[in-house]
Amino acid sequence: MEMGLVTDDRTFGPQESYELSLTPEGRKLYDFLEPFLSKIDLSFSRSSGGIPSWNMKLSPQDFNVKIWEFIKGDKRKREFVQKLFLHMHAVSQMLNYIYRIERKREIKKAFVYSGFFKAPFVRQYCDQNGIEIATEEGARHRCPFLLNILEAIGILSQTRDSVTVNKFLISKETVKLKPKESEGETISRINALIAYLTKKAKILDSEEVSLLKESFGKNFLTDKYYLSSFELLV
Repeated sequence: MEMGLVTDDRTFGPQESYELSLTPEGRKLYDFLEPFLSKIDLSFSRSSGGIPSWNMKLSPQDFNVKIWEFIKGDKRKREFVQKLFLHMHAVSQMLNYIYRIERKREIKKAFVYSGFFKAPFVRQYCDQNGIEIATEEGARHRCPFLLNILEAIGILSQTRDSVTVNKFLISKETVKLKPKESEGETISRINALIAYLTKKAKILDSEEVSLLKESFGKNFLTDKYYLSSFELLV
């Protein structure tokens, strides 16, 4: 519901019946992924006694990798799915946690579980929206879902104990650096950043450079930065 894929039950009264259905965005996502879904194994495992379990035969990582393999070659599908998932605040916050707090290519999942809900911008969002801050044990149950989404849209890859960040995604969610800045300011920063990275512009505004380095580390925009791959999503 938070991603706007299915009907939001909060728009109906407590005694009002309604039919759970896909929103236009949800239908578009289904139409994009239907050829993929029709080819993969969506069945559940069974116990030795033949009783169905909650575990699907394909692991979450199998799904993540297969989804990315399916969408990465089609720019329209890839960008639609990426934008849709990043629209979920928790997903974009996890991405910003990785870029702004961890600031390294290889990250132990234990560090993510212990640090994500302590990040200032995550705590602020939870406070503003009345969301209880998860304990570290709670984070172990909630964070894997967010990491799985980031893997499915090509940002990172995973092992059981760690994640590897593959690229820096330049988007409105990651490059908005001031809490109250307008969308126009963010887009302007993105355009300037892309012009600089593609060598169409030789310099960036010094204040912008300062903001970017403050957010992503002193090596950002230098040869020493831990990521060499940048992808634009606007």
